[in-house]
Amino acid sequence: MGNLEFANYIRRYHAQKDFPGVEHWVSMARHYDGIVGINDEPTKTKIDAKTGKPSRMEPEYRALLSLRNIFPRETNVLNIFGNLENGTNMVVSNHIKN
Repeated sequence: MGNLEFANYIRRYHAQKDFPGVEHWVSMARHYDGIVGINDEPTKTKIDAKTGKPSRMEPEYRALLSLRNIFPRETNVLNIFGNLENGTNMVVSNHIKN
C-alpha cells in the first residue's frame, strides 16, 4: 500500500471497530506535498513562520490535513525523503507536522 493510500485508509476507516492498531509506519519517498519537477520546485513553496502553513498546498496535502485530528497518537512514524543528488536532503517544500 502506498503512502497516500495508507493515509487515506486511516482517514476513511479509523473509527471502525475492526480497524487494526498501527504501531509503526515507515513512510518512504512520500509525495504528500507534490512531486518536485512535476508540480513543485524545491524553493517554490514557503512556510509562514507565524502559522507554520505553506504558501501553497497541493490537493493531496490539503486532503490529509484532517489526519491531524484522527491519526493514532501511539503510532511511531519514520518519514524518509529527500535526495538533491548534491550530498544533501535539506530542501523540503512542505510536510505534515504533528
